[in-house]
Amino acid sequence: MKNQAALFLTILLFFTAACSRQDDAGKLVQKVKPFVDEGFKAFSAQNYPSAVKAWEAALKINPKLEYLQLNLGICYYAMGQRERALTLWMAYREANPNDPEVFNNLGGYYRDLPDYPKAIEYYQEAIKLSPQYLLPHYNIGLIRYEQGDYPASVESYKQSLLIAPKDIRTLLALGRAYRAMGDDANALESFQKAKLYAPADTMARFHFAMELIRVKKLDQAKVEFDELAADTGNAPMSQYGLASVALAGTPDPTVVQGYLAAGKQVGAQDSVLFTGLEAELLLAQGQHEQAFALLRDVVDKMPAEFDVKRSEYLFLLGKSEVGSDPVKAREHLQSSLKAFPMTQHKQEIEQLLAQLG
Repeated sequence: MKNQAALFLTILLFFTAACSRQDDAGKLVQKVKPFVDEGFKAFSAQNYPSAVKAWEAALKINPKLEYLQLNLGICYYAMGQRERALTLWMAYREANPNDPEVFNNLGGYYRDLPDYPKAIEYYQEAIKLSPQYLLPHYNIGLIRYEQGDYPASVESYKQSLLIAPKDIRTLLALGRAYRAMGDDANALESFQKAKLYAPADTMARFHFAMELIRVKKLDQAKVEFDELAADTGNAPMSQYGLASVALAGTPDPTVVQGYLAAGKQVGAQDSVLFTGLEAELLLAQGQHEQAFALLRDVVDKMPAEFDVKRSEYLFLLGKSEVGSDPVKAREHLQSSLKAFPMTQHKQEIEQLLAQLG
């Protein structure tokens, strides 16, 4: 199971696991039910090998429980056996051509390749079969975001919210898309709604507070992160946020370093993010050479959720290299635009690229 201390817990949101369904006799026979239940318990705990073992045993007893193939496919996919997952889903689709869930899962497979046109084709088929099925709308939004088409991404997320107005993952994704468009007002509203509807959700609280930093509401952001730290036992995300607040003002090196040290202590797997903030502190102190050395080490290791921050780091690196290493400068500046096309530095990047020729 993934470490709950991680700053970001990546989840395969774009797949659908089928719930327990009745067999042809109207109920699961007593002999099969324990295996089915055991599989769902293991699946919920992300213990995929045990879920596979239980569900395969159930299918041996009753092969008519075809819906378990959907779930087995997700397990195999999570275990890295993606072609085996595809085989299961394709077989299930042939036998159940009107089940939207299998088309959503096939869309997830092709999205991850990535083969976006094929993925969208499957998602649209799922929507055609079940217009009120939230996930395909949401997943199309993810693809549009990854393609840099942020307005189209927003529209897909809005479709999801028409179906489930309080869906937290959609509200968070919508906020991210608005942020990418430079629309901080709507981004803040989306993150605030996510926090309102799920006040205990740490990611909703984190993104809301981080957006407060972007709109320069530093005092309110600090209050939010202090409360998050108190509620989560100084989880890495709270320390990252507090360090970010401190850096956004007039940085006190001792304060910032204290947050960074606390964050690294409880979130070693997130050290790349804290190293990035350490580089920002060095830049604020005028220690450019040391800062850029750190940024070169972390810039390609940052999680996808930090595309805005990664773009910022690439821009800083590229700008610093214009005079010393034009080839590397061009590479970093172009990568900055690719990571976040709506960056506030877009005009300066384009000017630097024109200067480089």
